[in-house]
Amino acid sequence: MLTKATIINQDKSGDPITVLFNPTEYSFSKSNNWAKVPMRKSNVPRSNFVGGNPTELKVQLFIDTFELGTNAKVHVEAITNLTKLEEFKDGQRPPRVMFGWGTFISFVSVITSVSYKYTMFRDDGTPVRATMDLTFQECEALKKGQESPPMGIAGYKVVIIKPGDTIDGIATSEYGDPKLWRFIADTNNLDDPKDLKIGRSLVIEDLAA
Repeated sequence: MLTKATIINQDKSGDPITVLFNPTEYSFSKSNNWAKVPMRKSNVPRSNFVGGNPTELKVQLFIDTFELGTNAKVHVEAITNLTKLEEFKDGQRPPRVMFGWGTFISFVSVITSVSYKYTMFRDDGTPVRATMDLTFQECEALKKGQESPPMGIAGYKVVIIKPGDTIDGIATSEYGDPKLWRFIADTNNLDDPKDLKIGRSLVIEDLAA
């Protein structure tokens, strides 16, 4: 079964955005800040480490709705809406998101850049094909009841639900005890733990934290 990449709003519950076509490639970039300190009688300054910058993920998505008979703009706007301001307890800001693709990638981030172009239209002008270039910037995942977690917080991780996953199976994999499925369900506010939606993210708290 083909696993589709998804984009999930981490701040509000809802169905994940499933891409129509998986990307053919994606790239990561990471940079650090180094301060240059001039040294007397030296052609090379000393470099002092100041701090690291967040990792960035860049990906291009292809959208084609010609055979579906729908408007490509609907799919484009579903993603661009994740860059718009929303009201949260810590103020107005776009939501945090997760770009996930099976077991290959699980990237909690914010969308810092989006550009798109329509390349195919029906006779009435309805766009049916588009490409989107997205830049995701690494940030921290949310714990239960937390609106704006500080950078560097530890004690949890995030897993993406894959086809065939069950709540007790995840509990066994993460904690070694299937009986801890209820702890996972409570942590993630799951109304029906048996109904796991593929592509959704689950917060897995460290019991020792």
